[in-house]
Amino acid sequence: FLNPYVVTKDDLDRHTNMPMLGIVGHDKSKTSLVAKAKPKSSIAESFRNLRANLQYFLKNGSDTKTILVTSSVSGEGKTFCSANLAYIYAISGKKTLVLGADLRKPALSKVFKQKNSRGLSSYLAGLCEYEALGENVAAENLFVIHSGHVPPNPSELLVSSKMAQFIQKIKSDYEVIVIDCPPIGIVSDALELSKYADINTIIIRQGTTKKNSIDVINAMYQEGKIKNTATIFNDIDFSRTIYGHKYGYGGRYGYGYGYGYGYGYYDDEPSKKQSFFARVFKRKKSKV
Repeated sequence: FLNPYVVTKDDLDRHTNMPMLGIVGHDKSKTSLVAKAKPKSSIAESFRNLRANLQYFLKNGSDTKTILVTSSVSGEGKTFCSANLAYIYAISGKKTLVLGADLRKPALSKVFKQKNSRGLSSYLAGLCEYEALGENVAAENLFVIHSGHVPPNPSELLVSSKMAQFIQKIKSDYEVIVIDCPPIGIVSDALELSKYADINTIIIRQGTTKKNSIDVINAMYQEGKIKNTATIFNDIDFSRTIYGHKYGYGGRYGYGYGYGYGYGYYDDEPSKKQSFFARVFKRKKSKV
């Protein structure tokens, strides 16, 4: 009760009635686009599970599926999730666009290691044409439109009629659109953009997202300010032990749901558990 951060699924259940779309485990590598770098990893599989679960939320009859990704504050992994989810859609054969709509703190260009000199802000400000946007990256069907330079009036650009026209254009050109937005708990931009999305996903990061931040977003959900909303529990460390309770795969808090390690299926599954003394002294167990 003294811990202000979201740690378990029980914490989510107590602080929100938004449905949970899925979970993403902790990745120890320094690779941002882990679904490409480690296609057989449990992290990549978790994004495939998200793609499968999204089918239940995206039955709107439209040819284009638009997924908005936001969070309560910065640093919860929304850009990481946006890029990897878009990649998973692209390799399934869908012409996919990941749109950098965070005009205040752009991060998408770092994931794809590209320049952020031209992008959404450039187009909305009349500095470039639509045809100059949409670079093909990482996979055959994956395209990205970066945020562009940080403008002095991001909110005004995002609520303009030109933005509405832009959304209609990209919906006619792509089958799946993943929108990387600013945190909904800090600025109004994501709330304004949510009207364009078929589903609004809230990234909640274990040990980073505060419970009172979830309360604020849940209040928006209950008041109808954000609709068609689901959460993604990100950066789960299944080996953590907190207050004596171990949150392992398929363990006490029910993280199984088919997301647990299926030994022999993933490249990054854990090694055999060592004895207490072997862990303490960092010695390998002797063979008998």
